[in-house]
Amino acid sequence: MLRSSFNHIIVYKYQEVSLFSLTKWAAVSSLKQEYKENETTLDEAQALAIKVLSKTLDMTKLTPEKVEMATLTRKDNKTIIRVLTSAEVEKLITNFEKSEAEAEAAKKLLPKS
Repeated sequence: MLRSSFNHIIVYKYQEVSLFSLTKWAAVSSLKQEYKENETTLDEAQALAIKVLSKTLDMTKLTPEKVEMATLTRKDNKTIIRVLTSAEVEKLITNFEKSEAEAEAAKKLLPKS
């Protein structure tokens, strides 16, 4: 069972009130493989969140208009909530799409057996 409390909690909203769900195997698999408690940085957690959202949301392309992200962090025994701007979300999406394209290109370069 995947732990529900991460060091970096990322909150998602898709369109209206559809909430992010960890029920799809791809999402759970990615989180189990890539999230390392007490090691994953906030930037890495945000990138992972975009990756998981891309695998679980029923849409062809993620856009800042469809995805909102916020971070919740603890500092001095207080919870700090920061909503990412559309530009920040767009940058995360662009970086994800670039890394996916690079991974696909690398697969094509491998010799076929």
